[in-house]
Amino acid sequence: MSILLAILFVVAGLVIAFYGKRVMWLVAGAAGFALGYILMQEFFSNLEEIWVIIISVGVGLVCAFLTTRFLRLFAFIAAFIFVGLVATVIAETFFDNQIIYWAAFFVGGLIGLAIMRFAFGSGIILITALGGAALVVKGLPWLLPLPLWSWLNLVVGLVVAIGGIFIQTRFNRGK
Repeated sequence: MSILLAILFVVAGLVIAFYGKRVMWLVAGAAGFALGYILMQEFFSNLEEIWVIIISVGVGLVCAFLTTRFLRLFAFIAAFIFVGLVATVIAETFFDNQIIYWAAFFVGGLIGLAIMRFAFGSGIILITALGGAALVVKGLPWLLPLPLWSWLNLVVGLVVAIGGIFIQTRFNRGK
């Protein structure tokens, strides 16, 4: 991952974590971008990074555009992707195994769908706070390579997620 891409992950993650419910088009776009990036890296690892980024941006733009028409559907898709990302962040901390990585992604995604199914309004706040934190956690190690980063990264992610829930709840209360 390049420095520019890491900055994009961190900035988009912070915006989504703290303002996610207000910018659902950005949430869906970031979820599409993140999924496109992960799939391109996984299945087309020999492709130059610029093409990975271009294709990922394309997927993100399509998702952002379609969210304006199909908000509820793309909120569920974003929930699957973002909670799946959170699960992979946790799995990467403890395991170095691709099967566990993908299993964590799918189990996390199913949990994200369940959250949205049973608590759509507050679920959006939870999903965007967690998803934004996952993007921050994915980007930070490329910006600040530190020893013991995986544990510190989880703490940073937890702080971002809790802060996002708190701030979005406060904004939501004002409506």
